[in-house]
Amino acid sequence: WQLSTVQIGGVICLPVIMIGQALSQNYGFSSALAAIAIGNAVLLLLGIVMARLSHEKRKTTMETAADFFDARGTLFFAFAMAFSLVCWFAIQLNMMTLGLLDLLSFSQDREIYRVAFNTGLGILITAVALYGIKGFRLLANVSLPLLLFTLTYAFFTLEIKESSREYSFSIGGASLVIALAIALVTDLPTYFRHARERKDGMLSILIIFGAVLPLLEVLGVYLSLGADEGSILDTLKRGEDSL
Repeated sequence: WQLSTVQIGGVICLPVIMIGQALSQNYGFSSALAAIAIGNAVLLLLGIVMARLSHEKRKTTMETAADFFDARGTLFFAFAMAFSLVCWFAIQLNMMTLGLLDLLSFSQDREIYRVAFNTGLGILITAVALYGIKGFRLLANVSLPLLLFTLTYAFFTLEIKESSREYSFSIGGASLVIALAIALVTDLPTYFRHARERKDGMLSILIIFGAVLPLLEVLGVYLSLGADEGSILDTLKRGEDSL
């Protein structure tokens, strides 16, 4: 449960929901659902492999990579992982900044506000990360209920709008779904090496990639029905009486 909580705390975020919205806006409702199903099936299979490897090796991702690559290959792998995760962190950080600026009625056009909020939030979250897995769990326990409450409210108050656009069926969006979480899958050994038994890791993988991640993306697809254009934040802020 602790393994799942930490990972779910990382995937329950607006950028993941935005993927569902983007898929729906670019490929259509049915194609978006198909892409989510296929993409998460691939991630689930990869996650099962990584969970098994984590249990057998009991090493971090980088320690495991060092067993398979030479020094140059390990260095390249480390750079690729760092670059991917920093970019993903930057996307989430920017979404939090935009949300706070809107909440506090600060102008999003003022660059100084965005820089200040991004810097402050980045330092805060980095400090929590340095505290270790306990810090992550504390942050997840605080933020997850708030976000889930907001999304539940949005789900039940959504006003579906008819779209005049026509789409041909495509599964091209599956690559976007895979790209969304491939760094997460690759970094699983760092956390899943702590699993007491192999079945604990397997069950956690099923919860993450078989249930939570696809449900969040499907929620993004559903929320996209409330607005033809705009971001997920625009959809969540719709109406004067929105929460």
